[in-house]
Amino acid sequence: MLLTLSCHQIGKIDWKNRLDRTLKDISSYYKDEFESSGFKSDGIPFEMDNLGYRYHLVQGLKPSNDYTMNSGGEIEKEIFEKLTAVINPGVNKLPKEINYE
Repeated sequence: MLLTLSCHQIGKIDWKNRLDRTLKDISSYYKDEFESSGFKSDGIPFEMDNLGYRYHLVQGLKPSNDYTMNSGGEIEKEIFEKLTAVINPGVNKLPKEINYE
């Protein structure tokens, strides 16, 4: 699970517990809906480790007001630069830019 924050944003103290509950609810909802349609499901397999759900926090380089609906490529670059070594250590260059417009 990826959580992005602007450079001045500080997450709520209880953000992890709130997100844990939200992900459990989402997974449970999908599990129930799949099963009501006749499909076996364990819900959504969100990334987990021995401590529970795994979160990747990325703090942006700018204040939130400086990001717009057209900042997708910029945000993607910030995420890639900060998380590539954690998520995909074999990759060392930014993928082809995506046009979000």
